[in-house]
Amino acid sequence: MFFSCQAKDRESASLDIDLVKVDSFVVKRDTRFRILDHHSKNGNYLGYDPITKSFILIDAQGEIIREVLRIGEGPNEYNSNLSSAAFNEDGGGVFLQSSNELIWYDQNWEIKKRWKYGPNFGLTVYGGPRYRTPYYFGEDTSRPFVFTSFFPNTKIPFNEIQTKLGNGHIVELFDSSNDTLIWKLPIDFSLYSEYNPKDKEFDLAPIYYLDTENKLLLLSFDNSIAIGVYDLNADFNFTRQINLEKSNLMDNGKGKTVKLFPVYNRDLMILRYSGMSELELATKKEANSTYSPIQDSKLYRFYYASEDKNVLKELPFPEGIEPNSELIILASGKFLMRDKDEEGAEMNYSSYSIYELRM
Repeated sequence: MFFSCQAKDRESASLDIDLVKVDSFVVKRDTRFRILDHHSKNGNYLGYDPITKSFILIDAQGEIIREVLRIGEGPNEYNSNLSSAAFNEDGGGVFLQSSNELIWYDQNWEIKKRWKYGPNFGLTVYGGPRYRTPYYFGEDTSRPFVFTSFFPNTKIPFNEIQTKLGNGHIVELFDSSNDTLIWKLPIDFSLYSEYNPKDKEFDLAPIYYLDTENKLLLLSFDNSIAIGVYDLNADFNFTRQINLEKSNLMDNGKGKTVKLFPVYNRDLMILRYSGMSELELATKKEANSTYSPIQDSKLYRFYYASEDKNVLKELPFPEGIEPNSELIILASGKFLMRDKDEEGAEMNYSSYSIYELRM
């Protein structure tokens, strides 16, 4: 489907949609950490501190309720560079993932299961996990499927993969039910508007959301304004496409998509970064030598896209929010973002705000 300019103008005029700050909390901690996941049932957050190399559990009020250090050589420890971590809401505990290993810890942080695999293309992450573990279940909730090296906003060596495999697939999947690695998602780049690596300095950075509840993969690329929807239960079968018109975007399609996620069933939220010209950047640098465009919230825009209403609504990025940091999906229509640090202040806490899409 397409969001036409005419439909957008007509519907948006009568559709009142806003991003509203509905809650906030402060986590008291001297070291900088990052939140990786949210538990939809108990409301806790899973974070990682790269300084102390420990995982922290934070409740909905911002209190640290547990801190766990598991790096080492013991029976309940790991000694590899972790790339991702996530709650296992179906089976309890958490998943930790490295380039060649998936570990399932129970609620006491004791290893319940450790899977080893040897992917064709591994991703080594330094400084601790940066992503939510991209996993989902079939019928057996004790046997996850996990993407081995396919993460949002991380470039993939597609040409190298095709030189070795030649099958057009882009996702290497570990199936823990039989300990096998399989390639999925034969990609057709012609479906993704604006994908032209010869003209743009982008190299296949996927932007996606893994909808584990509905067993769907919502996929785009950083320089694309098209979104493909794939059915995980049907061997990653392509089910539908969503195309945004350049004229409806502040950047006219020349920016980057940096985040997408579902809201209210089939609707979407899309976060885009417009960037700036070299001349504009030079002018900014003259006035402020420490200026960084990727930290400038004015260069970001949210877009609410509704297939049912055939509408695309632009929403300003909230002031005082760190645009290049965590964005954690909560309940439908709600998400968490990190507040900007106070300039010049010695920080012994991290502040977060929760926003809700209201209409």
